[in-house]
Amino acid sequence: MNSKINEGGDINWTALKQLSDLHRDEEPFDIFDLLLFHKFFNSLYNRKCGNAHQGTTRTDSIESESSELLDKLNRDFTLEEINNATEKLHNKKSVSEDLISNEMLKNSGDCL
Repeated sequence: MNSKINEGGDINWTALKQLSDLHRDEEPFDIFDLLLFHKFFNSLYNRKCGNAHQGTTRTDSIESESSELLDKLNRDFTLEEINNATEKLHNKKSVSEDLISNEMLKNSGDCL
């Protein structure tokens, strides 16, 4: 199949669909995977947290971290976070479905 694609030949779309179905992940990405991902990168990049969770099982770790992480994800944005984010926006970019341009956000001040 690769040689046909590389040579510009006709692609058998049915075979390609079957091939992609064979290599599809059966388990969806869920909160437990997110917590493990968060824990892994904390241990790599944040030496303060590097040894905090050694000796715990996966279930213990997930239960102890889930409420803390969900609280962080569900909290309201601060005005400082919004201002920092709008300062990083580039001018003269196309708008999305809401028709709000980056310039409008940057000049809105504390109205957000």
